[in-house]
Amino acid sequence: MACRCKNSAPFKYSFMKYFVADFKIVCEAEQLQVARELLSAAACEAGFEAFEDSDEGLQGYVQRPMYDKEALDASIADYMPDGVSVSYEVEEVPDQDWNQGWEDEGFEPIGVNENLVIYDAKHTDREMFAGDDGVMRIFIEARNAFGTGTHQTTRMILRRLLGMDVHGKSVLDCGCGTGILGITASRLGADPVLGYDIDEWSADNAQHNAALNGVENMDVLLGDASVLDNVEDRFDIATSCHPADAYLAGHLTQQAQMFGFPYSGKDIDIKNPLSDGQTLNVADSECRVLHIPGHTKGHSAFYFPNHDLVFSGDALFHLSIGRTDFPGGDYSSLIESIENKLLTLPRQTIVLPGHGEKTSIGFEQTNNPYL
Repeated sequence: MACRCKNSAPFKYSFMKYFVADFKIVCEAEQLQVARELLSAAACEAGFEAFEDSDEGLQGYVQRPMYDKEALDASIADYMPDGVSVSYEVEEVPDQDWNQGWEDEGFEPIGVNENLVIYDAKHTDREMFAGDDGVMRIFIEARNAFGTGTHQTTRMILRRLLGMDVHGKSVLDCGCGTGILGITASRLGADPVLGYDIDEWSADNAQHNAALNGVENMDVLLGDASVLDNVEDRFDIATSCHPADAYLAGHLTQQAQMFGFPYSGKDIDIKNPLSDGQTLNVADSECRVLHIPGHTKGHSAFYFPNHDLVFSGDALFHLSIGRTDFPGGDYSSLIESIENKLLTLPRQTIVLPGHGEKTSIGFEQTNNPYL
């Protein structure tokens, strides 16, 4: 399946129920690929998550509770140009465990750098690594949880941990997934280590993986950020966002309900608001805050000029852009923000989106069909 849409968070909750829409596009042959791109953008606006090309158009996948035919029809009418017509049929995708095939197949060893390799614990004979060759090996068994080191951001944080002196320092792993970050920190000498995750499978999986790697000083809690209420004195935690998004942080219960997630914690009072152009010191590196409204009113990107690197969040993606159907989202503002704040960065700047593959400013300037 070729995922093109920013709605698509990893399938962490493994028994999601989906509809598949079989879109048929009628247009001139030379227009078909562009029409597919426009159609995928239109369907994204209506809640669709992933797409794959078909001979006559496109197949799109949407969670059953998110399907809204009226919104889809309106979005298609808004996006598709004259001379292109779209028809579609919708049917249920048979229920299945979306993770099971990936977990059974496993993953190839992931070399973070010459000093750290992540292995699939289920399909690796650990006895072949007898002796100490100076390489840290982390073994991960992903059970309905994510975090193996395949994502660029995970690898970047792992490399950063390797370059830091964490010995004896307390480490907090928020949204720990498989526990890979906390486990690595512990193996590097961090003590104590605390992880938490809102998903029960992930919390259990992190504990399981900690045991697999001989980590005994990592505790894992089940819940949202409110689980930290009793451990605030152990960590120096600052929650920051642009003040235009303070409304979202202050209405987390409604946000969770909108996406069908359970949430019983408290709303967050943003004590350290960010501002456009603000300079932060992140791991001894200069980081510039870029206010990029459009995905949400306060959406921000983080640019590291000394590293030719920008974290674009859910604004700019490889050959695509972010969705704008969140509260405060606006398509025109998003396009203007990308063109004035991101595409003006040096062409060699690497773009790390909120999810999906990395890209570069130069590549998107030349190839992104939305810009």
